[in-house]
Amino acid sequence: GVALSYVGLRMLAGTMPANFPEIENAARTAGFVGFCLGWFMTFIVYDTPGEIFRRMGFVKGWLVLEFISVGVIISGISVQRAISALLWPGFSTVTEYFKTDLAADLFMAVAAFLLITFIMQLRRLVGEGVMWNMITGRYHRPRTERRIYMFLDIKDSTALAERLGDEKTHALISDVFFLADRLVSEYRGEVLSYNGDELVASWREDRGLKDSRCLTCYRDIVAALEARADHYRETYGVMPEFWAGFHVGEVVVGECGDSKLSIVHIGDTPNTAARLEHHAKDLGRTCLASGALIKRLQLPDTIRADPLGTVALKGHSHDTEIFAIELI
Repeated sequence: GVALSYVGLRMLAGTMPANFPEIENAARTAGFVGFCLGWFMTFIVYDTPGEIFRRMGFVKGWLVLEFISVGVIISGISVQRAISALLWPGFSTVTEYFKTDLAADLFMAVAAFLLITFIMQLRRLVGEGVMWNMITGRYHRPRTERRIYMFLDIKDSTALAERLGDEKTHALISDVFFLADRLVSEYRGEVLSYNGDELVASWREDRGLKDSRCLTCYRDIVAALEARADHYRETYGVMPEFWAGFHVGEVVVGECGDSKLSIVHIGDTPNTAARLEHHAKDLGRTCLASGALIKRLQLPDTIRADPLGTVALKGHSHDTEIFAIELI
């Protein structure tokens, strides 16, 4: 649409012949270049192979992506121009096009993609769900939702910091959370915050319950850590593990702040998930989930929930039914 609008404006201005071959070439070129860049961003940059790009700083990553996009755009324009020269008699050749119109078309295409990549980088900076919710104003007025919360806390982080030092401990935590974050996104969840050595994620209830996404996400995070065990031991001398807590229930979600606007989750539900994570440490069980959540899930064969009865969690006057999650 942007490309065709640009071509239309150029035709009206008299800087491009107003004929069907030019319109057909513009539509085909826009489709081809858009497909190539979309494939690159979707299946390379924001998938497993693109880890190297996502680990770059904001500006560096943005400029590297833009540099690659320039190569893709020039190649795409050249290929489609050559095809048009074969399809349409009298159509300008690639050489002629490079001398006359390439600079203007390239400037327009690069400017458009510069804005797109900036927005995509900004989305990573604030979080995909947060950015979209801010733009749409979903939580401008606080609203009550039913949500699932997952609290993950790296085991023995204090001892790790004393052993590795602050800088290397930060590198380990960043390495682990980089992996966990990707899996939360793949399972349609949102990473809400990183609190030191703790990651907090959430699902809207319908999304998290479907196919037991919340717990299968946890299962796959653990499996991914185990698959990279050699890397962690060689790099940091340890194999990181988590304490985890899960709960589901009502929560009030709304915007908060001024100079730094955030979407905050207020209610007993996230607090209960956090207390279940802490209680897991007390019991020596890696992961605890509330009965309220487990009774609404159809667990896959790879996950077992062992009932542990009820307990009054710290700060609660009521009992909470709890289950220990075991990965088979």
